[in-house]
Amino acid sequence: MLKIKNYVRVQSLEEAYDLCQKKNNVVLGGMLWLKMQRRSIGTAIDLAKRKGQKWWLLLLLSLVSVALGVVLVLHPFDAAIGVTMLCGILLIVEGALNLGCVLYAAMELRTLDRMANAAASAAMSAIGDALDEAEAAECGIPMDGPVVYNAESKDVSEDGE
Repeated sequence: MLKIKNYVRVQSLEEAYDLCQKKNNVVLGGMLWLKMQRRSIGTAIDLAKRKGQKWWLLLLLSLVSVALGVVLVLHPFDAAIGVTMLCGILLIVEGALNLGCVLYAAMELRTLDRMANAAASAAMSAIGDALDEAEAAECGIPMDGPVVYNAESKDVSEDGE
């Protein structure tokens, strides 16, 4: 005999999931099998009145499945041609979507590569500026602005003159 201590009608799947975390709680479904058991249930969870229930969508899909089954039984060869054409159309659509995804991913990777190069360049520039400031501080040069280099020209010709 089945013994139920608590009965809860949940409003959402999240609430049902939280209740199912305890081992002694059970979602009601297939009451014939539950009724035949000798078991004690802590909390029976009923999903019948939860929010966002799409029972009409399941009904529609069931009716479409029944209709397609009847067509397959009554006209198997015509249905085979239709199914083959449908598979071809779906493969074309899938290929086009995959091509679009690959192109989009390539564009995003190119953009990320440019951003990485720009970030590396900025980091190297910042490191160079920090090293210049550290070198100027060691030499006792006051740092009021950016470091300016005074380049000397030397003759490096073969004559040495």
